[in-house]
Amino acid sequence: MIKRKQRMNRLLLSLLAVFSGPVLAAGMGYDSNPSSITTKVTAFYIPTPTLLASVTPSGGQVCSLSSADNGFTSVSSKWRSPSIAGTFSSGGYTYQIQRTNISGVGVVARLSTTFDGGSSSSLAQVIGPEYQTIATTGTGSAQVNLGDKYWGLVTIPGEPLIPGTYELGQAETMTDVWCQSDDAGNDAHGGSYLTGQVVIDSPTCYFGPDVSSVINIDLGQHLMADVRSLSKSSTFGSATKSLTMACQAGSWPKLTITDKNNSSNNSDIITLSNPTDARTAKGFGVKVFLNNQSTAQKLATQLNLTPSALSSDSTINLPIEFKYVKTDQTFSSGEANAIVDFTFTYD
Repeated sequence: MIKRKQRMNRLLLSLLAVFSGPVLAAGMGYDSNPSSITTKVTAFYIPTPTLLASVTPSGGQVCSLSSADNGFTSVSSKWRSPSIAGTFSSGGYTYQIQRTNISGVGVVARLSTTFDGGSSSSLAQVIGPEYQTIATTGTGSAQVNLGDKYWGLVTIPGEPLIPGTYELGQAETMTDVWCQSDDAGNDAHGGSYLTGQVVIDSPTCYFGPDVSSVINIDLGQHLMADVRSLSKSSTFGSATKSLTMACQAGSWPKLTITDKNNSSNNSDIITLSNPTDARTAKGFGVKVFLNNQSTAQKLATQLNLTPSALSSDSTINLPIEFKYVKTDQTFSSGEANAIVDFTFTYD
């Protein structure tokens, strides 16, 4: 009994040795087929996918065999790790948008192939989540190369474009190219992917050349006799200035006006500069009115210049009016200068 058991063990070990060696497919696949794209965009949101950039490179080996015997006769492709974020239609094609590693940015693609360096297949097959045939040949081929390629970066509706500088991830943009033979043991998988840099800028607004960092407003000279008859809180004198801004889609222009003398002043009266100087008038201030409003703008308070973020490039006109205001019935003549900071933000 013991001897028979030992012989059985030896037999089992022998069988294990026979089947422990790896089984290798004859076909070889190659993933070293990157295409490169670099683009700079401004962060914005629109309800439909929009093409950001595209490239149309060509070439790259994807599969090979040692000979054409039982060679490749068909080539199919799909996204290797599909994560579909909708569809995008352009140029007569409907693409499956593959998510990238960048928020709000997807990739679309079409591929063509050649057999043994022959003519390229039509660049008509859109890459999607399932294998689709790219090309076939009636005779076996020992080598499959990529022909023309189309890559496009598109926005994904509902996902934000976050400002920053990003490198496209290989894993997310990799396509799987399946080279098939009549002998399944010769099948091979290669791939092609997209690399490159995507720079996303924050949307902003631009002022015209007539607007400088310092704007001087002249409210004129006024006689004490005319001011004396005014009641407290009455305004007098007036000067206007209109600012025009060209704003990009996605921006949300806002304005905060700050009293240079007192940044925490959240009233609607700008204090005069150098208030303790003997040459400075007493009992007066300045009010600012925006967008032809009859009520003065409160200071240190952010104002939305549009109801929400802009859905398209727009021009914003901002009429501004300045007026003196009598702040006290006890007053004196002198210089009546005031300084305010206008701070614009766009997010």
